[in-house]
Amino acid sequence: TIPRQEIAARSSLEKSLMMSAAQLGMTAQDVADVVAYMKHGVPAEEAAATTPAEAARPAAGKPVALPVSKPVPAKGAGELDHVAARDLTNAPPINWGDTTGRKRILFLAGSTTHRHGIHEYKAGSILLADALNTSGLPVVAKVHWYGWPADEGIFDGVDACILYADAGGAFAEEQYAFLDGKVKQGMAIMFLHYGVHPTKEIGEKYYKPWVGGYYADAFSVNPSWIADLAPKADHPVARGIAAPVRVYDELYWNMEIDRDNPEVFALATAVPTDKNMVRYGSSKFWNRLAADKLGTAQEIIWCRDPADGGARGAGFVGGHYHRNWAIDDYRKVILNSIAWLARLEVPQGGVPSQPVTRAMLNENLIRPQWPEEIDLPTSDLLEQPAGTAPELGPDGRVPPRNTKRP
Repeated sequence: TIPRQEIAARSSLEKSLMMSAAQLGMTAQDVADVVAYMKHGVPAEEAAATTPAEAARPAAGKPVALPVSKPVPAKGAGELDHVAARDLTNAPPINWGDTTGRKRILFLAGSTTHRHGIHEYKAGSILLADALNTSGLPVVAKVHWYGWPADEGIFDGVDACILYADAGGAFAEEQYAFLDGKVKQGMAIMFLHYGVHPTKEIGEKYYKPWVGGYYADAFSVNPSWIADLAPKADHPVARGIAAPVRVYDELYWNMEIDRDNPEVFALATAVPTDKNMVRYGSSKFWNRLAADKLGTAQEIIWCRDPADGGARGAGFVGGHYHRNWAIDDYRKVILNSIAWLARLEVPQGGVPSQPVTRAMLNENLIRPQWPEEIDLPTSDLLEQPAGTAPELGPDGRVPPRNTKRP
């Protein structure tokens, strides 16, 4: 590469240095065949006779069967379109019925453009809601998926609202104001994973008073690491959990939390180190303030428990990989947290739930026709080698990549 400062002058060539099809000895049919192969994995004549369902199948050598009746859209040969494959049909209307003597728990599940098996908010919410509904506790849990509900009446009488969505739901200001009114009337609120990451303005105005903190772009980070999750000793969220829960997940840390407020405290912590950090997450977030806190306990679940008996609030940074809901104690600590938020008595053995099977993991996914199933978590996930920390610049951030040529 010649340094920019050593270039005396530039001028455009009248002809490209790229060889033409003719110079390569290719006929017009040859060119058509190459283009068809790039699009469909077959020559032009075969592509013309290929049905849309057949075109959606991966190229030869990748034995993946797709349902012909409703194929996953394809970008090209062997590449499935994970955005177009989403089924964004909204949930049916919620009717609470008679819930006398039982707590109402409402899940708001968002959509996502993340890939298959990641940010499965609808499926994860339904798993948690079903677990609560079959726990034997006096509770009725229901799930609304995708966006703000058209009928705000579904919030009537809700004891706890659990928001599991990208960017804190990315709601309009008036919708956060609506939630604020419900919280002030006594509705507990909890944010899961990306749900803890609103804008700074929403975080300061609403999240701080509701749950005591949020993900701040200025210094919070989003690595994937192997954590030993330790619930708060002698607290209801720890019931039924005899030892720290080991899990590989994308677990945010170095959160913006009001630690000077005695009503705000951790419900579960884990210690990130350079030995258990597998992926350091987005380079736009990794920073020196976070790096300096490696080796210190970080909030994985935190809460605000108002002394005046007002609505409790909590944030949980995990829930990135859908498979992790099959980890019994990982699931239990969240079920315990939800029950505690709703001011239910958490059983001494914790909130019970049936084991999550592989079939259960693959129900209610945002891409129901995706050819690959989500596997149960395996022990090898907990044996991954440590990753390499990004280099930081003088400003304490990762320097931007220079993608432009001199």
